[in-house]
Amino acid sequence: MNRVRIVGLVLSLILVLGAERDRWPGFSRGISDLSGTPSCFASPAPDAPVVVRLYVRDRDHLNAVAGELDIWEAHPEAKYVVAAVTPAQYEWLESLGYRLEIDAGKTARLRVTAPLDPRYHYFDDYYPNSNGLYVVDFLEEINAAFPDLTELIDIGDAWMAGQPGEHDRDIWVLRITNEDPAYGSIEDKPVFFLFAAIHAREVVVPELAIRYIEYLTEGYGGEGGYGIDPDVTWLVNHNVAYVLVMQNPDGHWKNEENIGNYRRKNMDWDDGCSYPGYWGVDLNRNHSFMWNCCGGSSSNPCSETYHGPGRGSEPETQAFENYFATVMKDQNGPNGDDEIPPAAPITTTGIFITLHSYSDLVLWPWGFDDYGDAPNYAQLRTIGRKFAYYNGYDASGTIWYEVDGTTDDWTYGKFGIPSYTFEVGPEYGTCRGFFPPYDCIVGYAGRNFWAENKPAFLYAHKIARTPYMTAYGPDAESLATVPGAVSRGTPLQLTAAIADHRCCGDSPQPIAGAEYFIDAPGEDGTGLSMAPADGDWGDPSEVVTATVDTSGLAPGQHYLLVHGQNDNGDWGPFTAVFATVLTPTYGVALTPVTATQTGNIGESVTYTLTVTNLGSVTDTYTLALSNHVWTTTLSITTTAEVAPLGSVGVQVMVEVPLSAGAGQTDTVTVTATSQGDRTVSDSSVLTTTVCVPVSGADFTSAPTALVGRTFIFTGSVTAGTLPITYTWNFGDGSATRAGNPISHTFPLTAPAQTYTVTLTAATTCPGRDTASRAITVWLRYLLFPVMRNYSP
Repeated sequence: MNRVRIVGLVLSLILVLGAERDRWPGFSRGISDLSGTPSCFASPAPDAPVVVRLYVRDRDHLNAVAGELDIWEAHPEAKYVVAAVTPAQYEWLESLGYRLEIDAGKTARLRVTAPLDPRYHYFDDYYPNSNGLYVVDFLEEINAAFPDLTELIDIGDAWMAGQPGEHDRDIWVLRITNEDPAYGSIEDKPVFFLFAAIHAREVVVPELAIRYIEYLTEGYGGEGGYGIDPDVTWLVNHNVAYVLVMQNPDGHWKNEENIGNYRRKNMDWDDGCSYPGYWGVDLNRNHSFMWNCCGGSSSNPCSETYHGPGRGSEPETQAFENYFATVMKDQNGPNGDDEIPPAAPITTTGIFITLHSYSDLVLWPWGFDDYGDAPNYAQLRTIGRKFAYYNGYDASGTIWYEVDGTTDDWTYGKFGIPSYTFEVGPEYGTCRGFFPPYDCIVGYAGRNFWAENKPAFLYAHKIARTPYMTAYGPDAESLATVPGAVSRGTPLQLTAAIADHRCCGDSPQPIAGAEYFIDAPGEDGTGLSMAPADGDWGDPSEVVTATVDTSGLAPGQHYLLVHGQNDNGDWGPFTAVFATVLTPTYGVALTPVTATQTGNIGESVTYTLTVTNLGSVTDTYTLALSNHVWTTTLSITTTAEVAPLGSVGVQVMVEVPLSAGAGQTDTVTVTATSQGDRTVSDSSVLTTTVCVPVSGADFTSAPTALVGRTFIFTGSVTAGTLPITYTWNFGDGSATRAGNPISHTFPLTAPAQTYTVTLTAATTCPGRDTASRAITVWLRYLLFPVMRNYSP
């Protein structure tokens, strides 16, 4: 680069900085009211924007200038705020006697030149994201994947869309609710409105809104999912969520190009600011309620807190306010834009959260009045502290300076619904600031913004029906059903823990009751009662139980909704657990399948059978006999109730008639039939044979070797009902033994010895037959000559 060009650039920079200082004459506002004394040792003003620590005496001292400043952090305990200031603002503040210290580390962030990490979602593909992550694409894909649960609504345009030749960015709201009329009309469902990214540089918060959309539809990180998670399922069925992922898409685009832009405002460039880096209106100072009322915003078009040329002047503001009024009921009005309304009724329905960053805060109205004195302040504080219990943020309810024209002041001031700001992210550590490492969203450096805020979002969603009432009640948690799946008519055990979790100075109340509803939330106090497991109410945490009758439930998946009551009579939010009712199946086994016995003439034979329930429900069974001639009876003809896989015994008695002949048989079929489904049965076949007495007993014997005393004996009969037993007495004093064939070794004390062997053959019939025979055992010696001193 040649010297002439360098000199030209330097001169241009000097002119820009000089013009920059000239653009801030409006900072004389309120100087006569300030008691600060100019510093005798003021440091030279910087030549470019810097981040400073601005030290103040107290809140009033801060509020005298806060409306003009881009404040990043507030530290009341140390009596300073962190703010980004221009050179002209720096000089102005010093002229008023404020002590300033430049924060070199934070100032360096203003000098960064880099696109936004592409793991973050960009608004659309106007500026390309190397990972292909775009908010508009995501919303369209979810809307296409869940047509019965979602509706993607274009509520209006961002500012640049109205300018010739500029890119058209729409503002999108995704509605999430089951559209089946069986779950009620959408306009009558309790509303949870989640709103994000009104300040473009707060890039973390759209990611949280995106994850909540995923959580309510397809699931995120192995959690949530409609039809998968019981809480998600009942909330989507019976409530309605509206999620506005990115309220300031034009501004976000500038940060996608370069995070060093630190773009906060929209891109409105026609209000009198001539420097592109400071164009725009702070949309969170532009809302119509109490707009520019109280010094909490700036009239300077170049200020980061510029409230715009008029109340609700910006198309982004108009789009949101107009749409919001169509989905939220006005419950504390009508009241004018500068008129403080009366307290909203305790039965107010609906809730609103706007996501910002950073400082780990939970805030509620009024922002224009030091975050206090709202007509529903006590209820707002109770809900805010419950949020803080879940996300661990500071619920002191103030940022230490006043703001006006904010979103949550408008939603509360005009509609009466509890409205909150979450400031996401810390003031210290790796995950601090407006552009923290992406991994801080899902778990990094000790922070997980999603895990921290998910339970707070769910809590808001759950209490949306009557938030001012429900927030005072206890929480239901650790729900379980045993078993998780049952056949219709089979009872199941429901258990839950009811605990009154409180934060930040609020005291837990004793638990006094619990109830549950099936498949839909009902009016408080009208559900099915649950009992304390320990027999007594009164602790801040109670385990509760109930036996659920499933006989009236259709097969399929159901959810049981449990909530608890404290001793003040306040009912808390519902928590759900799934219970699956199976289509009943019926089955029976009758065993043994076949059996045979023999019987004597004139006597009875008894068989024992087992009836087993192979179905999924308790059943009874009838027993019947068929195909028999002889007199046969059953011990029972109908069983008692038999549980699944349970069994019961049955006796079958067969009488052998006097007229029966030896060897004659009779067969009976026993059939067990389900009374739940009479097409289901099983049978056993029993065969009884008249005994044939044994006769013609005989046996053969043979030695096992030419020399020795071991013999094999084989018995036989010419007639007899099987089975036949063969018992042997070998005549040598040894014990009688049974078997056929059988081996026996005789004792031998002489060269030859004779034994009388007797066989006794018998059956189960009366009588037996015997056979005897003498067996001679020989001891033989084989002698071989011994040859000595032999040689060939």
